[in-house]
Amino acid sequence: MRSTWALIGTVLLVLSSHLPAQQTGRNPLPDKPPVVGAKITQNLHPLSYSDLYCAGFVSPPSPVERFVAGGLNTPHQSRFVTGNYIFLKGNGFEAGSRISIVRQLNDPNRFYPFRGEDKLTGTNQLYADVAYAVVIEQRATGMAIAQVEFSCDEIVVGDQIVPFVSRELPTYRSRSSLDRFPVDPAQLGGRIVAARDFEQYLSAGRKVYLDVGSQQGLKTGDYFRVMRSYERQELDVADSFMHRAESADDTQKLVLKQPAGKLSEIPRRVVGELIVLSTQANSATAMITFALEDIHVGDRVELEPAPKGQ
Repeated sequence: MRSTWALIGTVLLVLSSHLPAQQTGRNPLPDKPPVVGAKITQNLHPLSYSDLYCAGFVSPPSPVERFVAGGLNTPHQSRFVTGNYIFLKGNGFEAGSRISIVRQLNDPNRFYPFRGEDKLTGTNQLYADVAYAVVIEQRATGMAIAQVEFSCDEIVVGDQIVPFVSRELPTYRSRSSLDRFPVDPAQLGGRIVAARDFEQYLSAGRKVYLDVGSQQGLKTGDYFRVMRSYERQELDVADSFMHRAESADDTQKLVLKQPAGKLSEIPRRVVGELIVLSTQANSATAMITFALEDIHVGDRVELEPAPKGQ
């Protein structure tokens, strides 16, 4: 019996010697402290053909002089997609040419995620890229026949016809490195004033619209970092109420808090990055390339400094 207990003790000793250090309470300190920093490196969301041609845009509204009047199976078919024949109301269509089909949008929610959004977008119109088609022939009756070549969404009667503009794929990087708390001044600043499909909380791959454009020197392929401060007026409507929440611990003898008027002293943070897909005079369409957290309509954007050597 004594030899049996000795054997059991030996086995337990061997097993304990192979336990992880944290389980035995002998976790040694590292020889060097861990390397910490505010630099972040992220893989970027890929860019596709649909991203270029289905992103939409913001511009001053234009009169609807040419529009979709119907299709091959009207009135039994009210929505048209790639491959369908459609009829275009208007003149000046040239056989063999491409035309773009867009839609002036109206947000049925009538909700403004941040103060002043209605003023920033009030003089402009949000457009959806719906499709593009090839004109087959123009009739003297003021009607043309076309075939849908590529559709982003279903075409409906009344969608507007505008000239087709080819969009080139911008120079695109697969990874990006940014300082999470940058201090360098912005070369050009702007704001996300709206998003495709009227979304308010956004992730990588989503399309957004900025209040700066070609007249401010912006061009396709430029990168912006998305910034957020801690001031109440800069936060999402729901998040701003969290400043009223109690954050002190019951054990604190002295409860100190950053005054509301001093919240701008807290370092701003990068919440994501975006690439410009197309520009208008005073607006731009961009795609979020990565997001460290939800990106909000109303977030500030800053043009990234050009990499050294460029």
